[in-house]
Amino acid sequence: VIDHGSRMLGIAAASACAVVAPERIVIGSIFVRSRDLLLESMTNTLQKEALAPSLQAVQILPAILGENLGDYAALSLAADNH
Repeated sequence: VIDHGSRMLGIAAASACAVVAPERIVIGSIFVRSRDLLLESMTNTLQKEALAPSLQAVQILPAILGENLGDYAALSLAADNH
């Protein structure tokens, strides 16, 4: 399950690189909690799937907000709708 999830993160990151060529991809929630379990397989998949120029330009980073990311997102949405 962990290997499959990390491969899917790698595929999603590679897709993002192909579509928008980001400088950084910030992943929160489960990546923050389980980075040591996910990073190697995700990185291997990203290297296989992404185009070389995109891969050289992107950094994969854990969200600074860590476990609180969802709370801040919900508060932001509530503030926008109020």
